[in-house]
Amino acid sequence: MSTRRQRSRKNQPPEPAPVVESDLSVFAGRVAAEKARRRDDQRARREAKRHAEDLAKLVAAKDDAAGAVKRLRGRDGVSAVQRAEADAAYRNALAALVQAETGAAPSWASSPVVIEPDPEDPDPPDQGQDPAEASVLPGAEADTGA
Repeated sequence: MSTRRQRSRKNQPPEPAPVVESDLSVFAGRVAAEKARRRDDQRARREAKRHAEDLAKLVAAKDDAAGAVKRLRGRDGVSAVQRAEADAAYRNALAALVQAETGAAPSWASSPVVIEPDPEDPDPPDQGQDPAEASVLPGAEADTGA
């Protein structure tokens, strides 16, 4: 006759055998880890390249805006509104560049730029015009076909 202790052991599932990794599974794990590392490195290189290209575009936009400001300052007959718009475009381009480089918007760029019309300007810009409909540059004549 079996004792009570022996019967209770029979009803329990057998203990699992300790897992021993074979050399092949260890090798496969290392190969998978190496592939993941290479994939992460390639992703990081692509991201760095994309960031550098974005910075180059922002620098070019800032340089273009600075060139426009310089051209307007060198010309006679340019309205104060046009100069203020060029200055605002330069400040916005510079703020975008600083934000891309540092990750935070500069404190001086937080306030929106308000452009006041020049009271001496004989041809003020149209205040009621929708910006989406403004396909012509300020000061340029639109061909109406009439």
